[in-house]
Amino acid sequence: AAVRGRCPGPLDDGGDAEVEIVSGAARIVNCDSLPGEQEGEAAPGGESSIDYYIEAVKAIYAACAGSNKIKRVNVNCAPLAVDEFKRFKTAGIGTYQVFQETYHHETYKKVHPGTLKANYQWRLYALHRALEAGIDDVAIGALFGLYDWRFEVLGMIYHAKDLEDRFKIGPHTVSFPRLTPAS
Repeated sequence: AAVRGRCPGPLDDGGDAEVEIVSGAARIVNCDSLPGEQEGEAAPGGESSIDYYIEAVKAIYAACAGSNKIKRVNVNCAPLAVDEFKRFKTAGIGTYQVFQETYHHETYKKVHPGTLKANYQWRLYALHRALEAGIDDVAIGALFGLYDWRFEVLGMIYHAKDLEDRFKIGPHTVSFPRLTPAS
């Protein structure tokens, strides 16, 4: 059943933001948030992206319907710097996830020519920066269909191994958001 609730927050002009809570169970346990990634644009209200992300997470936690309350907000957003991840952690995020999209360098260059996402290394090491900042739960994914799925699986395995070797923790979730060739 869908329940609509109001929560205070500066998600547009400083007024209330409407949040829809969908739950088939007696209480809500997790909430996934997927903010956009737009080059050169400030978040609504003119604040920085990290300020917007933090306020959005706080607003999601503040939303409730009866006895239902959000227990964990997992976030999939653009790669951030270590100091931004440290600030993000204070909002109480659950899992931080970023898709590498493809581990194949040439394909990555082809699908992100001259865009904000064009820096392969910046995106690849986003989870490293998150863990360095104290976020203790991360997740990875590749967009299957951009390149050979076997290569992508090996890329994710080695990415996870590197995180485990360096931080003694690997990704708790591996996502497969596309299973067919991209056209």
